[in-house]
Amino acid sequence: MNKETKIYYSADSDDAFMFWALKENLVDTKPFHFTLCAGNTEDLNTLALQGEPDVCAVSMYAYGFLADVYLLFPHGGSVGRNYGPVIVSRKEYTIDDLPRLTVATPGEKTTAHAILRMLSPESKTTTIPIIPFDRIFAAIDRGDVDAGLLIHEGRLIYGQKGYNLIADIGSWWFQRTGHPLPLGGTVIRKSLGEEAIRSISSSVRESIRYALDNREMVLERIMREDTRGQKKLFTRKLIDEYLFLYANADTLDYGDDGRKAIQTFLDMSYEANLLPTRVRAEFSP
Repeated sequence: MNKETKIYYSADSDDAFMFWALKENLVDTKPFHFTLCAGNTEDLNTLALQGEPDVCAVSMYAYGFLADVYLLFPHGGSVGRNYGPVIVSRKEYTIDDLPRLTVATPGEKTTAHAILRMLSPESKTTTIPIIPFDRIFAAIDRGDVDAGLLIHEGRLIYGQKGYNLIADIGSWWFQRTGHPLPLGGTVIRKSLGEEAIRSISSSVRESIRYALDNREMVLERIMREDTRGQKKLFTRKLIDEYLFLYANADTLDYGDDGRKAIQTFLDMSYEANLLPTRVRAEFSP
């Protein structure tokens, strides 16, 4: 008997890449049958905070509020190694200007938002979801905000569109901590039990492995599907570059340094009064 399980993943290229084999039924998932649902990053954070999904992609900062209910997979995450989301503007601001700026962020529970709070607690923020993609650029151009925090493919095209780089928060984080920046992860509900968690975790890992082993083919397929209608903005070259950043060996396994980075991020979030309690990262098999 198949057990119906929904997997929620983010509507960006790296998540589309890592979950593609599951979506196409190319991985043996018995006794489970997965339904895959793509969504906006902050919407998925909210769903997980409400306790709805069994399996969900979330921001690492959101995990800090979820650790009592969910385990992290040791795979299925995105890590920035001396790079990460970028803060951009039309005017030529610097990091020192941030305290007096209004910055659009992709959501209050995103990791990027938390790092901005560590970097510049005085900055005013407003939420602009990542879908549609160019909404944050339009807000900057209208003068609704002074700057925007780009967490997905926008970090690769802001220069072409004439925006000024204020800061790469992954680079800022690395200089401060010596660790890569753990941006997002995939969580699974603890109450599913050890057997189910082990089986689902294995299926997700095999989907990621399949994508990495068949990278060119999977890249072509996710470009063709283009669920966000961004073909004019997202060329094959850009998606290829983005996947090198965020769908790689770290996606298959955080490794020791990735796990240390996650714990460091959670500890520093607590010390910056961004989490109500200290959180110890717990990983599934």
